[in-house]
Amino acid sequence: MNMTIEQVAELAHELNRTYCMMLGDRSRRPWRSAQPDDKRTVIDGVKFSLDNPAAGSEEQHNAWMQDKIDAGWKKAEVKCEEAKHHPCIVPYDDLPDDLKIKDKLFLGVVNAFRDQFIIPETMNETVSAPADDEVADEAAVDTEATTSSSEDPTDQPPFKFDD
Repeated sequence: MNMTIEQVAELAHELNRTYCMMLGDRSRRPWRSAQPDDKRTVIDGVKFSLDNPAAGSEEQHNAWMQDKIDAGWKKAEVKCEEAKHHPCIVPYDDLPDDLKIKDKLFLGVVNAFRDQFIIPETMNETVSAPADDEVADEAAVDTEATTSSSEDPTDQPPFKFDD
C-alpha cells in the first residue's frame, strides 16, 4: 500500500485533534469536514518537516506561525477562523507546555513514517506503508466514533489557553 502526504497529514491532524479534545479543546473538526485552508496548513506542515528533517518542534511552529501571518492571521486571546485570530501566534517559548507537546506529536507522526517507511525527501507525494494484512483490524479507529453522535465539534466554544 502507498500512503500519500495527505494521508500522513490526516493522521497527524486526527492525533492532534484527539489530543486537543483531551485538553478540553473541541474546536477542531475531523479531517473529513475540515476547511480546505486547514487541510492545506497541515499538508504544508508535513512537507516542511520532510524538506527540513533536522527541524524540531520550534522550527515547525515558527513555519506554521509564519504561514498564518502571511495569510493575514493575528494573535488573539481566542481562536476565530472568520476573523483570522489565533492564540498560538506567539513565539514557541511562549506556548504552554501542553501545546508544545502537540507540535511534538505532529513531528512524531511524520518522523515515524520517515524512519520506518522511508518518506522520500524529494516530495514525490507517496510513501510506503504496511500492507493491509499487516495492520490489525482492532487498530483501525474511526475518529468519528470518539465523539458522540449528538456532539458536533463545530458547536463547541472557541479555544482559548490559559497563560
